[in-house]
Amino acid sequence: MSKNELKEEATYECDIDDNDITDKAGSFIKDASVELRSYIGVPKSMILQIILPIMSTAIGTKATTFSGSMEKLRVNLWAIIIGSSGTSAKSTTLQLSKSIVLEKLEEKLKDDYKTAKVAYKLLKSEERENADEPRMQYIYSGQGSTFAGMIKNLSFNQHGLLSTYDEGSEFINKMLNDKQHKASFTSLYAQSSYGKDLVGKEGTGEQIWLDNPFISLILVSNPHWFNSDVKNSDFVSGFLNRFSIYHMKETIHMEPFKNREKHDFSKFQNVAVKIWEYLSSLEESLEMPLSDESIERYQKWFKDNNFDAFDEEWESEENAAFLVRQKTAVIKYAMIIQIFDTFYEGGEKLGEEIELKYMNIGITIAEETMSQIKSFLEYRQATKDSLKYREDDYLEIAKKVKNFLKKRQHDENNTLATSKLIRNVRSLNSTNFNKVLEFASLHHGVKSESKKFGYDKVVTYYFIPSFVDSWNNDEGNTIEEPML
Repeated sequence: MSKNELKEEATYECDIDDNDITDKAGSFIKDASVELRSYIGVPKSMILQIILPIMSTAIGTKATTFSGSMEKLRVNLWAIIIGSSGTSAKSTTLQLSKSIVLEKLEEKLKDDYKTAKVAYKLLKSEERENADEPRMQYIYSGQGSTFAGMIKNLSFNQHGLLSTYDEGSEFINKMLNDKQHKASFTSLYAQSSYGKDLVGKEGTGEQIWLDNPFISLILVSNPHWFNSDVKNSDFVSGFLNRFSIYHMKETIHMEPFKNREKHDFSKFQNVAVKIWEYLSSLEESLEMPLSDESIERYQKWFKDNNFDAFDEEWESEENAAFLVRQKTAVIKYAMIIQIFDTFYEGGEKLGEEIELKYMNIGITIAEETMSQIKSFLEYRQATKDSLKYREDDYLEIAKKVKNFLKKRQHDENNTLATSKLIRNVRSLNSTNFNKVLEFASLHHGVKSESKKFGYDKVVTYYFIPSFVDSWNNDEGNTIEEPML
């Protein structure tokens, strides 16, 4: 493509319908999405966000490109998939996507290990002394893997790892509450080398040094955990904004045996094997810079996508942190898809540069990803606002409770039972009672005590005025007013 064929810049808002997003993401993803959706009818945008980190693992440390500041750039990707438990098919989609990309490569690595192990055992004792004992090349680390375990796997396998957590909230909670772990994972994402002493609970005390570490992450969680435990500062701190975020808002209506054919993903699975074999055959790791046309396209897109398109302060701060990362992820997307498409379409070797065609695809995916992230952040903010409005309601009703007890002079010698309080204060009911009284106690001097009436205990309530909140009104007269 010539320079005058560069596409017009897309707006920040992604205008691609979910129905065709994977159709715009290269031939491998397009066809793999069709195959996956023949078994499970999840949105294409969800497949896209899951399959890209999995694809990146087949490339690992064997190929790099360059960032806008000409630093070496690995193609590792981190993703969070959020959806209601049991109704969004997150785990099933993750497992099928992993299978369609990596299953044959994992089988190959197991077979290679078995072959090497047999050959090692056949060596004479003196030959074994000069030979390294074979180790299994793990490229996948699943749920339950400790941080120390992943570091050890990476030290044995310099190619890199895919790590998935079906209960991603546990992982993120540990990262957000343990500065050392969070800093360590951030280093794994960004740096070209990493050193670690595995001591205490983490390991046996050995030192580990990794050159060019690589880890791609997929975390699966639900929206309730995010909205309750993740703070605003976590989204702008430099950790969470390294992830893409996809939020499944709809319930997936499962159709059992939608496709009755046994899985035959071999034409897709063979691609990862071909990539592995090709990149392993090179004397040095592959470097794929951007072509001149791709650079020009990227520079224009980078300039036209800024932080001025947001209406609210929270929106600007949180979106900007993610947008910075996606501006770099564009290059990763382009490289991953070009490598996979090359071998999927029958190529036997890779081109020297990232082509304009794939830079355009990378930009399309980055805009789709930012659209999904922005959608989730807006959902999260709306949920927070809803909770805030609910708290405002609780405070308002709590004030009514205080005013009623005050006006009827219900002090510690004249307490009022729960049922009577509910009957006499509008908007107070059995559903919101506990929360309202929590606010009334915290902010308005309302107290409670248990009183025994015969064999029954009844919780009663009263008001203790502060020095600024007397029983009387400004004229010094006792207030007698009807129900609030």
